[in-house]
Amino acid sequence: MKLKEEGYIALPLISITEAAAYLGITQKTVHHFIELGEITAVKAGGAVCVEQKSLERLKKAGRSL
Repeated sequence: MKLKEEGYIALPLISITEAAAYLGITQKTVHHFIELGEITAVKAGGAVCVEQKSLERLKKAGRSL
């Protein structure tokens, strides 16, 4: 899984489940977008957390979901 390892990440962070619901896609598709680098994510205490700002950018860009 491609995760952000350098620099800063913006709060708030949300779960994969919440990200999928926000975008109206499956959790598997959220993981796919993370792999492509289109969604920023970090590992926090064993869980993968998604940067909500990156979801908003993806939606605003009109990326085909």
